[in-house]
Amino acid sequence: MELVYIGVRARAETIRMVLRHVGMPFKDTVLTDSEGIAQAKLGAPMEKFPILILNSDAHEESPSSGAGGGAQVITLFESGAIARYIGSQTGLYPIATQPLVAAHTDGIFDVAQHLMQINTVVNVYSGNTFETEKSAVFEKINAQFPKLERIIQSSPTGFFSADKPLIGDFHMFYLLDQIILLETTFLSRTFPALYAFYKRMLVSSLGLRSYLVERARVGTVGFDKSFIRTKAVEIPYDSLIMEQH
Repeated sequence: MELVYIGVRARAETIRMVLRHVGMPFKDTVLTDSEGIAQAKLGAPMEKFPILILNSDAHEESPSSGAGGGAQVITLFESGAIARYIGSQTGLYPIATQPLVAAHTDGIFDVAQHLMQINTVVNVYSGNTFETEKSAVFEKINAQFPKLERIIQSSPTGFFSADKPLIGDFHMFYLLDQIILLETTFLSRTFPALYAFYKRMLVSSLGLRSYLVERARVGTVGFDKSFIRTKAVEIPYDSLIMEQH
């Protein structure tokens, strides 16, 4: 299994978090130069990333190759589809056994996805454009987060859809992580239940914690002159975990 993405902290992060949480081995291919990106696009069905490359030998069924049979290599595309596939194989998207739970975590996933404009704010913009786009995304966050705060407050388990984190929880965690990177105290000041959920995710998943510690550091990812490349400070995950205990 090989995950292919460009060198930014964005659309592949939730996938990586889920894979590390469940302990599923994978090759993490990060494209950092234009020549490598152009070459990799030749194997990407929609000519964009992320993609997940699988060997069909290990699977009972495969999508049609369009040439009268299953391909030896299956390439999945679109970050949401990849996350759902991994979740369906690992119990984090129980579409076959608990369709209502799967639908609920799907909803949480989609709410987070609607706010992923934050990826370009973190990874791409600088100067006045950064400030303008950051204000726009936080306006959307402030409109949606009171509803999410009520949902997580009403959960008896501390997670959104079940008694363990599912794919929607991981996508929401990633969104919150980007928010904290931009505004360190925003969540703790404004949406304490969502902040508590964020810390609960850190405590509940050793694989997630390990990934966060090992992933490429702030200052080495993102576009030249972007926020994450020039100004951001890494989130102190160890301190947040200690707060939760």
